[in-house]
Amino acid sequence: MQVGNETTHGMLWPQGAAATHMTNYARFVASGYDAVKQIFPGALVIVHVDNCHDNRQFRWNFDGLLANGGKFDVIGASAYPTTVKGIGWRAATAACLHTMNDLAARYGKPVMLAEVGVPWNHPEGKAIVADLIAKVRRVDHGKGIGAFYWEPQAYDWKGYPMGAFDRGGRPTAIMDAFLP
Repeated sequence: MQVGNETTHGMLWPQGAAATHMTNYARFVASGYDAVKQIFPGALVIVHVDNCHDNRQFRWNFDGLLANGGKFDVIGASAYPTTVKGIGWRAATAACLHTMNDLAARYGKPVMLAEVGVPWNHPEGKAIVADLIAKVRRVDHGKGIGAFYWEPQAYDWKGYPMGAFDRGGRPTAIMDAFLP
C-alpha cells in the first residue's frame, strides 16, 4: 500500500512540506502506515519518491523520515530515464541501479520502481524499460521486488507522451519488456 505518490517534497502542504516541516511529513507518513497496518496488518507500506537517478534526494528524504519517526516497509522510486536532463537514458538507468542498491543497503528495505515510463513512440522504448526491469532484478541481495509502468494505456493523452499504447489504442513493443 502506497502512502502518498512521489512524496519527494512531502505531502499535505504547507504543513507537510518536507523542506520546512520534515517532522510533520514524517508524522503524516507514520499515520498512513499505522492506518494501513490497522486494517491490513500484513500489507507492505511503500513510500514513493521521484527521480530514481538522484540518490542524494532519496537519502535526504528517507534520512529525514527516519530521524522524525516515519515508517515504511518498501522504498518506491519513479524512473523516467528519457526525461533526465544532461545525461542519456543508459546513464540514468545506471544511476537508478546505484540508488536502489544504496537504499537497500542503507535502510535494509526492499526497493521497487513504482513508476517507469518512456514516450510511447520512442525507438528504444522497449530496450529502456527492459533495462530498468533488469536493473531491479540486479539489486543486491534480492532486494529489488518489482517494476510498474505508470499509465501504459496513455498515448499522448492531453500531451502526456509516456504511455505504452499507440494512438490506435494498441500496446506497443514497450509492453513486451514485461514478458518473461
